[in-house]
Amino acid sequence: MAFLLYILFIITIHSTLLSALKSDEARQNISQTVSEAVDAGNAECRDYHSLHNSSLWCEFVTTTEDCAMDEGFINYIKVAFCDNPPKYVPLIGIGYALWLLFLFVGLGTTAGGFFCPAVEFIAHNLKMHPHIAISFCNTLL
Repeated sequence: MAFLLYILFIITIHSTLLSALKSDEARQNISQTVSEAVDAGNAECRDYHSLHNSSLWCEFVTTTEDCAMDEGFINYIKVAFCDNPPKYVPLIGIGYALWLLFLFVGLGTTAGGFFCPAVEFIAHNLKMHPHIAISFCNTLL
């Protein structure tokens, strides 16, 4: 349910941002400023904060080669800087941290439920002491 509300929120904010860029002249000015920043040569993705105008962050992130997404399902940088207003970037960072925590808890639960019993079974078949398998699983979790 919360995921659907988040999607609805993103769609609403995205349409608001699209209507904010009204004129072609504003788009050209943004593109020139970002091009000057990127043309410096070694622009890194973390250099977005050097642009004092937060409306340029999206253009910078989409044109900088260092920010390009190699693989994955969700382009987290684009969601943070292009699909939402700049004032929500800290809130999105907190959301990303909570999402990361959720993923690690899920990974730990899966390891505790499937990996540790498999290690204990292997240790039993190799006639090793059971404490070796238990200590190995406890160090992972």
